[in-house]
Amino acid sequence: PFILVRYGNASLGDNVPNAHVINSCESILRSADKLGFLQLMKEHDISVPPFCTTSEMWAAFRQGNFRPIGDFPWLGRQRYHFGGHDIKWISYFKSVHFKRFSHRPFDYVVKVIPNTAEYRIWVVNAQKHGGSRYVVFKSSIKTDSGHIDRDRQPMKYRVKKNYKNGYSFLWSEEIPQEAKELAKRAVETTGLDFGAVDVIKDLATNQFYVLEVNTA
Repeated sequence: PFILVRYGNASLGDNVPNAHVINSCESILRSADKLGFLQLMKEHDISVPPFCTTSEMWAAFRQGNFRPIGDFPWLGRQRYHFGGHDIKWISYFKSVHFKRFSHRPFDYVVKVIPNTAEYRIWVVNAQKHGGSRYVVFKSSIKTDSGHIDRDRQPMKYRVKKNYKNGYSFLWSEEIPQEAKELAKRAVETTGLDFGAVDVIKDLATNQFYVLEVNTA
């Protein structure tokens, strides 16, 4: 028997003979579906930012509710995404804007929380005497790397925090315990054996939110 570590890839399927599999195919696919992940977290009372599907959004608009998830701005996202390439910035919305966005599809919208701290927390499922326990074994905080002059950027780009936009992660042991607990719950709920969880803190309300679990 050998150990098969699924590092963000489920292409081999589940039928791998003579292998002890770490991160099942099902758990990786469950995490890769970003919309499905948010819905799963919500079902298990794990805090995520306000969101709704595109169909739910249009249904609300038809009923005259132009803010089904709260005040703008929002981000339009595709169900499967990475690196921020899919982001559609939505500053306001009216029914007439359907045509404008129909050729730039997104599967769901999520409310922007502009003033945040963001953490990436690595969690592993440590087996012990036939049971399991999820532990944090590494953590980091997202910081501005200074590669981009933010004062010269248009406002709508300043809250898109990713590597290409001048941000990086620095290892830190000063991660709030509540963020760590949310990360452990997120990995356990997806059924993963390991994952890197993105958690943000709304600095205005001190509320924590899980964004996603990365499996690679």
